[in-house]
Amino acid sequence: MKKVYTAILLVVVFVSSVFSQTWTIQNSNTTQNLWSVWFLSNNIGIACGTGGVILKTTNGGTNWISKTSGTTNDLMNLQFLNSNTGMCFGFRGPVLKTTNAGETWGVMAFGSIPATNILGGGWFLDANNAVIGYAKSSYNQSRILKTTNGGTSWDTVFTPSPSVQGWISYMHFSDSQNGYATVAYDTVYKTTNGGLNWSVINLGGTANLWTSGVWFFNSQTGFIGGGVYPSNSGELFKTTNGGANWQLLTNLYAIAKIQFIDNTYGYSLASNNSVGNGRLINTTNGGNNWIVVNNASDSLNGMHFLSTSLGYAVGVRGRILRYGFPIGISTISTVIPEKYSLSQNYPNPFNPTTKIKFSIVSSPRGLGGDLVQLKIYDVTGREVQTLVNESLKPGTYEATFDARRGGSASLNSGVYFYKLMTDGFAETKKLILLK
Repeated sequence: MKKVYTAILLVVVFVSSVFSQTWTIQNSNTTQNLWSVWFLSNNIGIACGTGGVILKTTNGGTNWISKTSGTTNDLMNLQFLNSNTGMCFGFRGPVLKTTNAGETWGVMAFGSIPATNILGGGWFLDANNAVIGYAKSSYNQSRILKTTNGGTSWDTVFTPSPSVQGWISYMHFSDSQNGYATVAYDTVYKTTNGGLNWSVINLGGTANLWTSGVWFFNSQTGFIGGGVYPSNSGELFKTTNGGANWQLLTNLYAIAKIQFIDNTYGYSLASNNSVGNGRLINTTNGGNNWIVVNNASDSLNGMHFLSTSLGYAVGVRGRILRYGFPIGISTISTVIPEKYSLSQNYPNPFNPTTKIKFSIVSSPRGLGGDLVQLKIYDVTGREVQTLVNESLKPGTYEATFDARRGGSASLNSGVYFYKLMTDGFAETKKLILLK
């Protein structure tokens, strides 16, 4: 029954536009249910789901390509440590690992743990150190395992008492030491030493609250949410003192997943009987208030936002939705140019969009084309947006920089720089945003 509840809790429904952005349906090339999505940049993203499905896009979701996972078990959660190394957690195992941005995946070892046993949420602190929820045969026999050698061996580090045992849905670490795991019965597990030891914390909410969503900014401030089966009601809590006290923010929705883009702006996948199967709810004031930001249309299970104005959601029957301003790169000419070039953006100054034209010459990569990156930086050298990050054949192209989109949702007026990088060329030019 708890497995059924978890599936119901994770099914949320939405597709609509907020502000001037839109939800765009993307072609996933699969009819399998998708459960998790993670974007490494504006262009490169990974999704996983039922039957061992793993998909990858290199053009912001316009096209999704199937990758070999090596398993037919359901894949529920993705986590990337950097632009290359990531992990994918299966419901009954295995844990998969990639070191080349999702192109290929390998199965991580679990020692003597039977493959039929149940794996819950997990978290990789780095390539070697990780923790994961585990149950021998039922959802109320969960414990936490830890590895310090990249998954070659795992040790049981926490076995809670029967009264507070439950299937570990998700984990979230704010740093290498402090983390939380959501379980059941109005409780969460907490660690302050990288998952070596855990304590049980009571939220002070509904006794049969099945905790699920979790997000922490730091060791002290974060959110825990969950739902109550079968009513599909739920509660969302906030703490500012490391879980010593909890403030009930809302009891209108069952909370499945939580993600904050910054200290004030966050999203949650949530469900509620009175408004159908679910909603995407949003806060713009650090979680103090939440509002519904969509209309019902698509049953969704996972989300990942890169900024306040760019995000992705995945769901049943291969559904993938993209939220944001239109993106894309247009081909101006397929004639092979004489040399690499990067033109001055136009218009300049601009608000809020400008176009950047560049030319690519043939490279040692052959028919696949150059790996081309076009990025925007502020005056401190901080990257604020990736416009292009893909292989391009020789020709002349034009990309659009929208100062409202991607990681640049709150750009101020001022001087910025754009840089074109390929295997055989690099050049930087200045542009001016004038609001």
